[in-house]
Amino acid sequence: MQLLSDEKYILDLLARNRLITPAQRKFISDHKAQQRQLLLRQQHADHQKIKTGRTSEAALTLVDIIVSMNLELSDKNGQPLTEELIFRAIAEDRGLSFVKLDPLKLDLKVVTKTIPRTFAFRHLLLPFAFANGILEVAVCDPDNSAVLAEIERANQLTVKPYLATKSDIRKLLAEFYGFQSSITAAE
Repeated sequence: MQLLSDEKYILDLLARNRLITPAQRKFISDHKAQQRQLLLRQQHADHQKIKTGRTSEAALTLVDIIVSMNLELSDKNGQPLTEELIFRAIAEDRGLSFVKLDPLKLDLKVVTKTIPRTFAFRHLLLPFAFANGILEVAVCDPDNSAVLAEIERANQLTVKPYLATKSDIRKLLAEFYGFQSSITAAE
């Protein structure tokens, strides 16, 4: 997830897409370290555990920090700069499709049976559709090509990546694997 913490890339992209003003760019640069510490303290106070096996600090990206600053869009209409807007801009810039995941349209078997749980959480991947030998996978890291190639090799299929927000992927992985565990326990 190095790209999501690449300050020059993220800030240039947001400025180029007119999502932030020059003043907001400076504010982000000046306050990112303080905001990171605040987020880490909040995570610790809330006893949040990152299920990826990585430390909370490593899991925090510049995108997370920017979203937590609750900035308004540069056009001054009062709309917040959201994680989704940032990920949509990244997707467009990287030539990927963005997907807004709808839990009601996801197939439990595709989500939970095509990629092992620990692998999905570690790499923040969510398989969401499978047809004609193509597995569609939501990722939050657009530079995850080695991981996607590993999935292709292990499953003998083609993987088509889509960019999705990190929070959506985390939430849906927790919901679907939690639901699967409940079903397994009930059987």
